[in-house]
Formats: sequence, C-alpha cells, structure tokens
Amino acid sequence: MVVGVYFVYYLGQFFVKIAFARSPLAVLFSLAFTIIFLVIQIGTYNFMLKVVDGKAATIKDLYSYKDMTMKILRNIVAGIIVGVIVGIGLIFLIIPGIYLGIRLMFFTYYIVDKDAGVMDSIKMSWELTRNGVINLFFLSILFLIVNFIGALLFGIGLAITVPLTFLATATLYRKFQK
Repeated sequence: MVVGVYFVYYLGQFFVKIAFARSPLAVLFSLAFTIIFLVIQIGTYNFMLKVVDGKAATIKDLYSYKDMTMKILRNIVAGIIVGVIVGIGLIFLIIPGIYLGIRLMFFTYYIVDKDAGVMDSIKMSWELTRNGVINLFFLSILFLIVNFIGALLFGIGLAITVPLTFLATATLYRKFQK
C-alpha cells in the first residue's frame, strides 16, 4: 500500500549496500532506514485518516503521533501474524490467501485509529470486512490496475496513484465503520 515509502526505503537500503559494502556501518544505516520507514508508515495511516476525517493534516503527522513506539511494535507483531495467516492461505490454492488478506486488510488502521492491541486489531478488521469481501476484492483489483498504470510511467505516476489509493483505502475504512 505505501509504495512510495517502500520505494524510498529500498532505494536507501540499496545505496547503503553500495556505499558501505562489507562494512559494519551498513548494518547501522540499514537499521536506521528501517526505523524511519516504520515511523513514516504508521504516520501515513495517521495522516490519511486525518484527511478523511476533515481534520488538518500536516507533514508532522507522518513522524509525530501519540504512542508512536507502541503502535510501531504492535504493527510489526500484527503484520507478522497477518503475513503468516495470508501466506498459509496462499499456499492453499491462492484464493484462501486473497480472502484472508482482504478480511485482514484494515488491522493497521485499528492500531493507528483506535489504539487497538495486536489481536484486537486483527479481530476488528475481520469483523469490519465481514459483509464487504466481494466489493473490497474488486476495489483492490482496481487499485492494482491504477497503480500498475502509474508504474508504467517509469514509476513517476506512482507519486500520484499511491497516495490516491491510500486515501481511498482510508475512506473505505471509515465508510465500513458506519
């Protein structure tokens, strides 16, 4: 979802490997990029929810928010659990993995928005998507196509399509809550 942040993260990791190949500094820079990435990833969810809610959102919302450390740690643990669940589902003929991925797609929003714990965020996402799996599936396909088109322009289009699909996902999260 956060293709732009991932791109910057992997680009930074790439430059660290080139500049500090076989150097102990490579590990430190890699760790620093990972921490920055995690802060901005959660901050992006925070930023988009503020936009959807009609609140003033600033660049500071990307790196400064309430309970930052705990939200990052919860997101890491929940992400690992969801990744394992979806991965197992993908092993069983792909369709179960897609279904599980759709049902659990909002866990990070609950961590950011409701300060939910690891298992609570997963359960809340499961409950939220109960009646919308088909719609979310087709919207996910649409988002994939839109981002693919953005990538066709040497990746430059992703600077527009990724924030738009991210904003649309935050909007869906709010709409499904009503």
